Amino acid sequence: IYDYMINYQGGFVRRGLIGEIMYQIFQIHPYSFHTVILYLDLFSWLVLLVITARICKEKKLLPIYPLAIFMGTLSYRRDFMMIVIAYYIYLLLIKYITSKRKSYFVACCALTILSILIYEPSFFFIVPISVLIFWNSIKEESTHYQIRSLFKAFSLPLVAMLLVCLSKGSNAIASSIWNSWMPLFNYIGKEYQPDHIPAAINFLERPTGEVIKFHLDLNYHLWDNKCYLYTTGSLFFFIISYYLTTRAPRKQNAPQQEYLLLSDVYIAQFVCLLPMFSILSCDFGRTIYYVILTSYMLTYLLVKNGIQLEVPIIHTISVKMQSLFSHRLFFNNIWCYTVLLFLIPYNIACGISIFHPLWNEYEPMLMPKLRIILNIIGL
Repeated sequence: IYDYMINYQGGFVRRGLIGEIMYQIFQIHPYSFHTVILYLDLFSWLVLLVITARICKEKKLLPIYPLAIFMGTLSYRRDFMMIVIAYYIYLLLIKYITSKRKSYFVACCALTILSILIYEPSFFFIVPISVLIFWNSIKEESTHYQIRSLFKAFSLPLVAMLLVCLSKGSNAIASSIWNSWMPLFNYIGKEYQPDHIPAAINFLERPTGEVIKFHLDLNYHLWDNKCYLYTTGSLFFFIISYYLTTRAPRKQNAPQQEYLLLSDVYIAQFVCLLPMFSILSCDFGRTIYYVILTSYMLTYLLVKNGIQLEVPIIHTISVKMQSLFSHRLFFNNIWCYTVLLFLIPYNIACGISIFHPLWNEYEPMLMPKLRIILNIIGL
């Protein structure tokens, strides 16, 4: 909840756009902030569920990924919203490439900047892969034309990311943001107000080096004897999730080139997201979720529109890895898929917890109603 509360009341700062909009609406008409966040999360989750269900239906996938979205309620913060926004950015970019209508690209660029202002790590799973797709569409042109076109297309998102990175916040900004919400606490009741500024806002005032050290330590335990376990565990996590993504059970086999395209996209996304696996992300769980779902969405859109993603180095690695999987029955067995699914080291993915954080607040209100319903139907 407190991550959503970051706003611009102390000055321009990273990921403050949604908080500022909600703050301004609160000035017009006070409302229950945490309830709006619940509905926002729920709406994003439902849209994401619809998108993935449609992909599974059209690609004749077994309904594994809609189930994964349901399990995604174990995740938190802005994840559903950012993946939905990413999907529509990819869609607009591909529509521009196929139709050359500038309105599509203007909308794509605006939505990309919006995503960066909402949650700056989204830059890594949206902009680099967009650059690759755009470059593939103009690679037959002269080098000068390519450079000029790429600069014109992506300079504004890059400027937005630079501004956000430079505006990481300070102690004064964190305090101003917290104090700006005091009318909210008066409105919903003092019991909702902790004694100090919560961690999500407190991070704005922490030095960059301290934040980087915190994230590296949380992911890899570099400063204690668990370093080897966590580093090898993260590699294990990548290999299993790569297999689950590129060899997921289907009602019928896909063409080999489609497996290769999905493999190319997955590896490209994983490389682009390396900063999130290191200094920007608190856990493997959320980041691997971004990699898998954006890879499926992109592959679906690329195949549907007859677009290839050709990066020689990535494609070479992709061919070798797919060859390893496809020529061994073990890797094409649904039972192997199921076993590996349960072997994914969720204990390493610190961000995945049993309940969505909002559950802790709403459980006392929801459970009595659930018990009444269960009693009515005889359970």
